[in-house]
Amino acid sequence: MPLPVTGSAWSAIGTTTFALPTAITGKHTVFMVLRTEAYTNHPYVANIDWYEFGYGVDKGALRAAITELEPLAQLGDRYLAADFRTFTRALESAITARDDAQASKEGVATANRALRLAAGQLEWRVIRQLEQLVAQSDAIDLSGYTPESSAPFTVALQSAKAIAADAAYEEYQQTYAALRAGFDGLVAIVPQPEGTVSGSLTPAGLITISATKLAPNTHYRFVLQAGDVVLGEGTSNSSGALSAAVTLPADAEPGDHTLLVRGDDGTPVLALPVVLEEDESTGSQEISVDVPKLTAGEFVWTIPGSNDLVDLGTAELRGDHYYATGAINPILVTDTRRGAPEWTVTARIGDFTSDDQTISGRYLGWTPAVIEAGGGAAAGAAVASGFDEGDGLSVDSLLGSAAPGHDLGSAKLGAELTLKMPTDATDGVYRATLTLTALG
Repeated sequence: MPLPVTGSAWSAIGTTTFALPTAITGKHTVFMVLRTEAYTNHPYVANIDWYEFGYGVDKGALRAAITELEPLAQLGDRYLAADFRTFTRALESAITARDDAQASKEGVATANRALRLAAGQLEWRVIRQLEQLVAQSDAIDLSGYTPESSAPFTVALQSAKAIAADAAYEEYQQTYAALRAGFDGLVAIVPQPEGTVSGSLTPAGLITISATKLAPNTHYRFVLQAGDVVLGEGTSNSSGALSAAVTLPADAEPGDHTLLVRGDDGTPVLALPVVLEEDESTGSQEISVDVPKLTAGEFVWTIPGSNDLVDLGTAELRGDHYYATGAINPILVTDTRRGAPEWTVTARIGDFTSDDQTISGRYLGWTPAVIEAGGGAAAGAAVASGFDEGDGLSVDSLLGSAAPGHDLGSAKLGAELTLKMPTDATDGVYRATLTLTALG
């Protein structure tokens, strides 16, 4: 770099500055080489009194933070999605400030603070999951579960409550997995069905079979074990109770017999011993009745009113999932067919879409209900969101049905919808189509 010409006077001082081509750090040895074309009145190059380095913005703390925290960017699956997005944006801003030669002191300090703060707010997803599972587990009444399944669950719950706040990620994972396995492994104590038989215990006698502690909303058949004679059928209510009047076979032999209550798979769930007595009083009467001609009838279903969009509103963040609820537009089913054959109404949901984003329909579940009773209609079983278990409504699910021989008439069916989906879902307005199928 050229030095200023100051003349021959020793007291004349001049200065010059030079910008280094790149930033340097650390300890260095500086060599100075002076060159000139000397002449009579100017035989020397220069006398150097002093020199100094003009320091730029100190990025040491920012570089140290980036070096320390940048590996966390490879562990996105461990952290809550919202916190991790904030961290990655702060890291990108910090790297930009580090590489910007014109970055100000305030800008570097701000980038460093933002990066440290975002990293400090990162939370392992498994911590939130464990907290929620512990809360669910605390609410369980273990008196309704077998001791064999309750023991490992209790041990896992105690371990989960005792885990240290600074425990390693792997320990949190193992603790959550153990509690999840214990929770899912709980085996409910199934009450044994009970029943009674009353009425005329004679051949061709009319009797009433009453049973309790059956599976709720389940179809059963009543069978006389001798000869495997089906006497009738019925469906238990939501409390597992069932009562039906049936007629014993006219050719049934007096003596000891067993009446069976069987599920649709043929498995007996209840055996009731009865003793048939001789019918000592016999006689006959002629009974006449005029039966009018029955029309063929019809089986139809409609959506009364308007089939408006089912709006679940804005999903609410609940820990490790988004949550929304709603209800389908009611379905009116009418069956006036002769013989009253069985009918069913099922549904399945497609995937939720928003522009180019897709969320599986399995995250939608429902709880069917008979809104207006009639025609022997019964609601289907509740289907949990696939976030908790299973495939949700992404597979055919029963909304309602009527058993063979049901009363003629109409019923209105409905269902409460529950949507639970992961927190990594991209924001947007999502829509899906619920397809209903009626068979009868």
